[in-house]
Amino acid sequence: MNEIDFQALLPLLLLAAGAVVVMLQIAFLRNTRLTAILAGGSMIIAAVSCRFALDDGPTQVTPLLQADNLAMLFTALFCVAGAVTAALSLDYINHHGDEPEEFFLLLLLSTLGACVLTYAAHVASLLLGLELLSVALSVALSGRLASSWALRD
Repeated sequence: MNEIDFQALLPLLLLAAGAVVVMLQIAFLRNTRLTAILAGGSMIIAAVSCRFALDDGPTQVTPLLQADNLAMLFTALFCVAGAVTAALSLDYINHHGDEPEEFFLLLLLSTLGACVLTYAAHVASLLLGLELLSVALSVALSGRLASSWALRD
């Protein structure tokens, strides 16, 4: 892989690095506001990096991933939507969540899965992105269904 390939993969790499940073932050310092800021910030940085990822035009990064204009558009859209979701859900998650920090990590991972889907050029990468997206969302939904707030009318 050369510099152009890494530049094309920059949004995905930033989202994955953001997920690692959020995991470490949750492990050592449980603070919901800081977790939301880190998750939202990493999604905004990934959305901004989409502008620089296509300076050299569409790129077939690997046989599984292709970075083109449409992939960058939807990656930026998903990242901005994830950051807005993180900002709007902070107050609700603080008051109604059993483990509020994990929600933001799962939101970041599901955004990464959606972005991998936009880069998909092969059915294997399509399934990998779909798996990452669906596992994170199913864990987030099952956590909400198992809480005591979900049982109330």
